[in-house]
Amino acid sequence: MTTLTFTVPGQPVGKARARVAYHGGQARAYTPAKTRAYEVLIRLKALEAIGGAKGWPLTGPVAIEARADFQVTKSWSKHKRARAYGNQIRPTSRPDYDNLMKCLDALTGVCWADDAQVVSAHVSKW
Repeated sequence: MTTLTFTVPGQPVGKARARVAYHGGQARAYTPAKTRAYEVLIRLKALEAIGGAKGWPLTGPVAIEARADFQVTKSWSKHKRARAYGNQIRPTSRPDYDNLMKCLDALTGVCWADDAQVVSAHVSKW
């Protein structure tokens, strides 16, 4: 089994909905800049972790395990912050887990040939 582990720095970003802009009477859909930038960062970190190794992108079944670590809200009380740092409180705010997972589509062509190869996925928010 092949394993690839890498860390994407900064606050996790969920995939935002496509936006529509009208130019000259024509509608054009686009991905918001924040989402695009985060997806590029994900791809870069994966490419760094692969480091030119042979066998990438994978062609068989793929399992994903992703962990999103969020900053603890500064406005929380000391007690609540301590509970969060002790993993007694988990984030229940946005982005939701499926939008975090959708950002991993950026790994198509880098880690796997087609995202249909993903047979198992787990994402956790901390």
